[in-house]
Amino acid sequence: MDGAVIFEKIIKDCGGFNYNFLEEDRSFRLFLEKAALKKFRYKSWKNHFMFLVMLNSKGYIKRDFGNTESLAKKLAGNSEYAKQTMALPENIASFYFDNSIKTVEKYHPYRKNISELYDVFIKEFISNKKNNGVNYIECRKKALKKAHYYSSYDIKLDMTSSWLSWLRGACYIVIAGFTGCRDGEIKSFNLDSYVEKKYGDVIIPLLNGIDTKPNIGGAKRSVSWVTIPTASKAIELLWDAYEFARIMWREEYVEKIHHVDEKNRFLDGINSLFIAIPFAKATQPKVGRQAISDSIKNFVKSLNYKANINDVKEFNLLNPTRVNELKVGDILIPHPHAFRRTFAVFFVRNKLGSLIDLKYQFKHMNIIMTSWYSNQAHLASFFDMMIDEDLISEIADENYAYITDTLYYIYNDAETLAGPEGKRILNLRSESSTTIYLSREEIAAQVSEGRMSIIEHPTGHCTNPRCDRVCDMTICQYKIVTKEKAVSLIEVRERLINKFNALVDAKVNQPNILSKLYYEVRSIEKVFDEHQMSYIKFSGEISVSLL
Repeated sequence: MDGAVIFEKIIKDCGGFNYNFLEEDRSFRLFLEKAALKKFRYKSWKNHFMFLVMLNSKGYIKRDFGNTESLAKKLAGNSEYAKQTMALPENIASFYFDNSIKTVEKYHPYRKNISELYDVFIKEFISNKKNNGVNYIECRKKALKKAHYYSSYDIKLDMTSSWLSWLRGACYIVIAGFTGCRDGEIKSFNLDSYVEKKYGDVIIPLLNGIDTKPNIGGAKRSVSWVTIPTASKAIELLWDAYEFARIMWREEYVEKIHHVDEKNRFLDGINSLFIAIPFAKATQPKVGRQAISDSIKNFVKSLNYKANINDVKEFNLLNPTRVNELKVGDILIPHPHAFRRTFAVFFVRNKLGSLIDLKYQFKHMNIIMTSWYSNQAHLASFFDMMIDEDLISEIADENYAYITDTLYYIYNDAETLAGPEGKRILNLRSESSTTIYLSREEIAAQVSEGRMSIIEHPTGHCTNPRCDRVCDMTICQYKIVTKEKAVSLIEVRERLINKFNALVDAKVNQPNILSKLYYEVRSIEKVFDEHQMSYIKFSGEISVSLL
């Protein structure tokens, strides 16, 4: 109900008393002028306007707000709208996530050794420099020799801490990529954040942290995010590998601080998950966003993944306000917040399959995370916890965008369509005098108002907004099958034919099953015909003897 609170305050600031104030054109213009002063981002205005659209649809106010997406852009301003957070293309994101997980898994067993080696390295360096007065290169050689005497691990030691920064980048990507948390929320995690809850027969890995969104009275709010088990290892790796730095901050700096509040803030920084190295020009133990950005950049650049033409096309599709920012051959450097939007985009477009299917044990997380974010209120109540409602909102926002993209393609770009609704749309397009039958803005407005919808089935799409996904798509009047979906049905048809023939050869007396298989094959072949695809027609028949 954020939209209701905000709009009521704006109306009051304009001298109005209720939503009837918006009916007059002059009052509405004043309302928009006051609203623009709020300096909210495009996405926030877009979500808030859904409340006004709902009031209009229920008859509480008569004003038709038209294209709320355009209003949202106008109130946010072009500069604000242009700052849309980046979403990573699928192949790039999967490559980053895969290598981040491998890095965490590789170094997690040696996390305490990393801290011990750096402790030896730094102390030896300081001792040599103080006592022997040798130059930096000689100090470093002696320190490295002594440190490596204790280890044969693949751990790089340097006084600039660039290798530790690289390792921190990998850990951050794992945590951010598999939670969708904001930067500040990730920094609220500690060794006790990871827990596992049992819901029915399923174990759900969770990270408990603090919501950084401003709350009433400034009170902190505990929130939980579903994650993967490797996130726990990333937190442990970060914490233990940097333990030497915590010890140095405590021993060298804490006692020099006399003000109680300042000392407490300093100690809070020392106990943070992301901590700076004292000798690396840092004056405070807690690192800022720039240091995190540098760590991500350091790790991503080391992977040397260069964008190809398909990556660029997908980047432009996912990021309409950043078109042409990514070029073929570029290394895409993500901002920390990019992983939050990527999480929401992947959830909607891939049901988390692209993120979770990196390792065998993650495959089970697809169902777990989907059920969690689809039934978050029930599950949160079950666990008696708060959840990240803004992330749910971002997922919903991406769902609207995905629906809009799908419908835009169907109404304007698809060369062939099958199914009753698909043929109806093709007829409408053929009667139109323009190449664009419905603009993206028109589709987006109808989607947000609930007048257009589309749901994906294994064999096609359904435009019935009340579709429960269990209807018989072979006879559905709302059915649309695109060429891409039709191609995917080639293997489905082969499996159905093989099942049918196997049952016939075995003389299995199951008429309902045989009939269902037969008509499913015929239904798919009808789709092939409507898309003018070549195939060998199924020769099986249902005879009386079989039934």
